[in-house]
Amino acid sequence: ETARVAARFIKEDVQTIIFSRARSTTELLLGYVRDQAIRQGVDESVIRGYRGGYLPSERREIEHGLRTGTVRAVVATNALEVGIDIGQLGTAVIAGYPGTIASLWQQAGRAGRRSDVSAVVFVASASPLDQYIVLHPRYIFESSPEHGLINPENLAILVNHLRCALFELPFATGDSFGGIQHLEEILHILADHGEVHISAHTARWIGESYPAADISLRTTRTDNVLIQDVSESNPRIIGEADMEAAPMLCHSGAIYMHEGRQYLVDNLDWEDQAAYVR
Repeated sequence: ETARVAARFIKEDVQTIIFSRARSTTELLLGYVRDQAIRQGVDESVIRGYRGGYLPSERREIEHGLRTGTVRAVVATNALEVGIDIGQLGTAVIAGYPGTIASLWQQAGRAGRRSDVSAVVFVASASPLDQYIVLHPRYIFESSPEHGLINPENLAILVNHLRCALFELPFATGDSFGGIQHLEEILHILADHGEVHISAHTARWIGESYPAADISLRTTRTDNVLIQDVSESNPRIIGEADMEAAPMLCHSGAIYMHEGRQYLVDNLDWEDQAAYVR
């Protein structure tokens, strides 16, 4: 249904964004939308996918196409919810409730940023929450967006914040950080990694990098598995997957989908952080 609705707007040359809830369904929906568009005489090359795992150069190319108008539709995850100026989108089609009112309004707000008239279509799935929202739309229109909550004492978050704090000021023995009173063990681990030097009961930042530049707003991990297409004699990197998702997306024998194409995963090399596909 999402593909059918989106194809009507695309046929009328309305630049359209289609939001899906997961990477796998984004790739499947991209194929469905292209099939619908082809039946209506639209070139499938003007319809692109966009999600985490695409190479940065590929994402920049798609964003440029949206701004210039050469890309007429994009099927995306919440990677395109915020923070990117993506052209003169006239329509947002949302495939399933994204889980929060805040996210729903962020996705809806992608359309109509530079035009007087825009449309947002919410296509409900069969899930009970989607069906409740369809039957009780006041829940969306009359409720406040949710608060964004994190646990600052989560170890992955804490260590990244502590690295940024050390870049600004040294820490003396016994100093606390937030609600954490005993930092010695974390500081010694950072020292073992060559980022901190401890002497005279003081820890100082000695890392070469600016730590805040390496911290993502979406994930606590910065290392990825590179996905290499080895179908030809010269292997080619086509995408990447974060370390948590790689065992599920790129295990040996998995079918990995990228820009609507299917690849068979030959091997996931965990030590070299590479997945080989064809």
